[in-house]
This record gives sequence, structure tokens and C-alpha cells, in this order.
Amino acid sequence: VVGASRCGGAGETPCAAAQSGLLTQLKALVDARPPRTGVGPPPARVEAVTATTWEAERYREGRAHADFKACIGADNVSLAGLPISPVAMAAVWGDNVEFKPEDHAGLIPFFESMADPEHDFFPIPPGCFRDTADNGLPNNPALVQGGKHYELVDDPGCASSQRGCCVGNRTQEEMTYICLTICSHVDWGGPGQVDKRCVGVNYDEHGEGAAPGSVKKGHCHLYSTERVVAEREPECPREQAPASRMGICLTHPKPTARTECSGILKGTNEGPKLYDEDATGCGMTNFAGVFCHFSDGEELGRVPSRGRFCDSSKGQGYDKATAACEFCKAGTFAQSSPEQREYRETIPRPADYPSAVSICTDCPAGHHCPRRTGCPFGADLSACPPRCRVGHSCPKGSIAPEEC
Repeated sequence: VVGASRCGGAGETPCAAAQSGLLTQLKALVDARPPRTGVGPPPARVEAVTATTWEAERYREGRAHADFKACIGADNVSLAGLPISPVAMAAVWGDNVEFKPEDHAGLIPFFESMADPEHDFFPIPPGCFRDTADNGLPNNPALVQGGKHYELVDDPGCASSQRGCCVGNRTQEEMTYICLTICSHVDWGGPGQVDKRCVGVNYDEHGEGAAPGSVKKGHCHLYSTERVVAEREPECPREQAPASRMGICLTHPKPTARTECSGILKGTNEGPKLYDEDATGCGMTNFAGVFCHFSDGEELGRVPSRGRFCDSSKGQGYDKATAACEFCKAGTFAQSSPEQREYRETIPRPADYPSAVSICTDCPAGHHCPRRTGCPFGADLSACPPRCRVGHSCPKGSIAPEEC
């Protein structure tokens, strides 16, 4: 689509514009292509002349780079994900996808002081920190919260402001990388807790409703460990998850509404068709990304274990037979340890994200374990489970101390 303002002089009709300098050059380039074997070049003709979507909408769109659709390369050795920071790498998909079920995590106030522009590979633009009243402060503004998403919105006149724009001329691909940066700094856990960080994002609503001269926006949705569902888990409606990849349950939603679908793009599939040949309909595409330390493939030992749902501090252990969390029986206790992952030493990860899995194991000698006994990850096992009292005996598998 060629911008009408570049087709020729004022007052030219589309038919007359077809003879303008720019379109004549385009036709010449097409005609000059080397002919295929035994076949001449296809005829070139001007179908229509319209304004560009940029002239009408004032925001850009783009697709995720193909090299970032997996965490591990085809050689099963090299890293293929997108580095977000020194301790986080992600796979990113831009073919109009979202997690299934669509279960966004609740938000925490995200202050500018939580960002790390010195080490983040895709720093959060200062213009994104616009909240100085609800959660933020004038000297430490916060991201704007809207429901269960961070509202990445431009201020009017941001292009000439000291802090600059949040979205500006960035594509939804670039904004997805920024959304992943936000995710990399969000931790819902308390002191000593592990595996409570954000592990995935959906970015959508890019530029929605952005008429010329108005503000632009995007929605950054976060996902916690418990809210991203593996494709093989029962919570994944497989018949509704045709876009699943890398072991994660994903689907193709309807494209986000786009004003120009009833204007310049009317009657086209210009939205999803740019990203996925199987997608139909006009609109803006949704992007998704997941951190590789959470999932890096479909096979066992690469997709996250269902044991991630079990809380060892509450005496829960993962039972492979039932594929569920069970309270530990008397004489056993819940012990949490890092999951065996094939690429654990290869893929970067935050120190407090060991992918811990809790299992029930025999109560050690010198300790006693009533039903539902458990120890948090990293606990001192000389003190947990409860130690046997002086003057009492606690052989292996003890339920309660026995007086000597």
C-alpha cells in the first residue's frame, strides 16, 4: 500500500496517480525481475492507491523474529531464545496467540525504581511510568494499572517531553520485549519463597483506537508459574489450543479490533495474514512470550512439572501415580528440591527460580513426622522436620517421639 501523498501532485485521481513517478518506478522494478524458466514475469498493474495505515493510525505493527520461537536450537545444543537480561531468556511468538486458559495474574505496583536499565536488554521507557498518584510518587512514578494488565500508554505530547513516549513508534514486537522486561522484575513471593516470579506475558491492544494525534497504548498481561498451563495438563482444552508450542497451551484468539479494518484495510486479512497463513480476519495480532527457565520444550524434563503446584511448606508432595499434589502420610514429610531439567546448566535463570518440586519422603532418623509435615525449599534439614526430644527415640519413619 503506497501513501497517497506520495503518488503525485495535488488533485490527482487514483487513475491518474497510477502514472505518477513512484508507481511507474514500482512497475519498472516488477517488470525487471528475472523471468522464471520458460515463463515471463507476471504482469504488474496498479490495483488501488490509498493512504498508508501509518498515515491513518500513527502506530506501527511488526512480527516476532523467527529465531526466537524456541529456546534451544535445532542442533539441541545452542541457545535460540531472546535474551531479556543476563538471567532471563524467552521464546516469543507473534502469530496472534494467547495463553489458554486466559488467566492473567494480579498485579503489584511496579515503580520506576524496580527497573534496571543498566542491565535490561530492552529497558522500560521512562515514558511508561506515568502514575504519580494511585501507586506511584512524583519522585518514583509507577506503571499505570488497568484491571489485570499494565497500561502502557503515551501521554499527549510525549514526543517532545523530557521522559519521552512509552509506545511511540514501537511495534507490538518491541513492546512485547518491554513487557517481558517488566515480567522479569515481578515477583509475587515473600521472603525465602522461590518460583514465584512472572514467567510469561501476553501483549495485545497495541495502538487500539489511536486516531491521528491521540495517545497510543498497549496492554501487558503477566502470567505466574501457576497460571501457565502445559499442553499435556488436564486444564488445557486441547481442542481449543491449536497454537500450542514448546509444551505450553496456546490458542489463536480473534484479532484485536482495528479501526482501519473498516477503512483502508476493509475486505482484507492484513492483520493475522502477516504472521500466520492459517489465520483469518482483519485486526491487530496478539503476542505471547514465556521464559525458557520455565519451559524450553515439549518433552519430560523440559516442560514444567505438575509438581510445581505442590507446596512443601504445607506438607504437600507430588504423587506421580495420581499426577496430583497429596498431603504426606504420617511417617513421611514433604521435601522440595530442584526439578531435574535437561538444560538446567545451559539456560540462564534467576537465582530464586530453581523450578522446585516437592515430594513425600521417609522421615529421617532423629526426627518425627505426623501427617502433613513439610519443610520449605532451602530449609535446614537438621531442624526440619521436627527433631526428636531429649529422652525420646525417633527411628526412621517415626510418626511421634517414643519415650526411652
